[in-house]
Amino acid sequence: MNEKFSVLISNYNNGKFILDAINSVKRQTYPNWELIIIDDCSTDNSVDIYKNLEKDDRIRIFFNEHNMGQGSTKHQCVLRAEGEICGFLDPDDALAEDAVQVMVEEHRKHPDASLINSTCFETDKNLNVLSVCSYGCSIPSGQTFLSYRKGITHFATFKKKYYEKTEGIGTFMLRAPDHDLFYKLEEVGNVYFVDKPLYYYRQNTGMNFSIGDENMIKAHAWDLYAMINACRRRGISIEKNALKYVDVFVNFGINKGEGKVRRSKSYRLGHFLLHPIDSILKRHKG
Repeated sequence: MNEKFSVLISNYNNGKFILDAINSVKRQTYPNWELIIIDDCSTDNSVDIYKNLEKDDRIRIFFNEHNMGQGSTKHQCVLRAEGEICGFLDPDDALAEDAVQVMVEEHRKHPDASLINSTCFETDKNLNVLSVCSYGCSIPSGQTFLSYRKGITHFATFKKKYYEKTEGIGTFMLRAPDHDLFYKLEEVGNVYFVDKPLYYYRQNTGMNFSIGDENMIKAHAWDLYAMINACRRRGISIEKNALKYVDVFVNFGINKGEGKVRRSKSYRLGHFLLHPIDSILKRHKG
């Protein structure tokens, strides 16, 4: 078998780094790949970079008519993919040269796998390796990504036939669409882990966020939303399985960044939206 692997990139204003991501795909040891890029109305130099890729028929580029956000753009990436196996690559990151090769071989070994992920390298802005990510490991028996939050990270790859058994990535997910995807995939198949760094995760590029940052709070709120929906699909207690994270999501980093963040519109709106959930949790603990 010679499965096609679809590398998927959702890009918005990452012209500074995206060429590194693209070149890392072109250097793959596994030859049968395609690269799908969907641009979400970038206003930087991304379009100029795309023009130099037109001669490579393995690379297909699409453009949203207006800014759609992460969930909708990543949803469209999967719909466009022709490969039997898919994996997302963030536009400011890169793949190890054997990343696709290893993942194709692992999917062959595990036909029951809906998702297979690996650990990754954490790097500086120049892709110099700083460390191996402490996240990413096999999910313990009897647990899921919903209960064991360290279990899935980059490089996360999935069989498209299993993806098609799910609702797909929520198009409404402005943030945390990857977690929404992971929850859904583990509901239709098995999850496996490869203990080898296959992905280079750039730190401090502008897309990452720090403790107390507004983007972190927004991401946590959307992650909580995805968790609640996962509980609903699985018919399990929202309070026991999702709301236990409210205190973590609301309080993590707030004290360290409380000045600017507490005064922000995003924090006040997030606090307003999450306060009823927090109250339910406190009553439940009582």
